[in-house]
Amino acid sequence: MNAVTPLPRTGRLWSLAPWLSRLVMLPPVLVFGRISIRFLTNPSLAIPGVTLDTPQAFTDTRVIGAWMVTLLTMLITFLVSEKWLWWGICNSPPSWE
Repeated sequence: MNAVTPLPRTGRLWSLAPWLSRLVMLPPVLVFGRISIRFLTNPSLAIPGVTLDTPQAFTDTRVIGAWMVTLLTMLITFLVSEKWLWWGICNSPPSWE
């Protein structure tokens, strides 16, 4: 058990740090959003130089869009929540005690 009381965050940098982390995650949100919209709304033109001939090809292309929507939803969840913010930035989960 940890008996040390955490010090309150003071200073301008600590109040600005969560917003800087969210700013870093904004470009991937925009990219994932554009990719998912492109693959879901118009799969025949989503990949340049590829012709989709069968209905299965359209479905397979939309799967990529659905996968990107899933990643986009996760990123937005990480971006909005203070508890999950570090999951969106780093690979290792934070240690909460």
